[in-house]
Amino acid sequence: MQSMRSTIELQDIILVTSTNEITLTAIQKKDQLSYETKLSLDSTELNILMNVLQKNNPDCAIAELFVCRPTEANEAMYYLDGKVLHQRIIDTSSFIQNHQNRQIRA
Repeated sequence: MQSMRSTIELQDIILVTSTNEITLTAIQKKDQLSYETKLSLDSTELNILMNVLQKNNPDCAIAELFVCRPTEANEAMYYLDGKVLHQRIIDTSSFIQNHQNRQIRA
């Protein structure tokens, strides 16, 4: 059976430094299906994603687009709004490596 091609349209990335929690919010598209999803990334996947985003958006420095926002617990939270990027559609195979997606569901 042929696997479906999967892409995401980046909405935002949130990084909480005290817990190393990295959450990516996106619209995931698999063939004709489209749905909002939140993915928990590890630091390696974040680095790969940042490299892909930088390659797709050579006119801006992706790392400089993160904004630091303090939380109620005085922790540093970094936020990247995907809407500021010119090219924010990414093939998931380029940054999610050899393991099943970990989706955050309510």
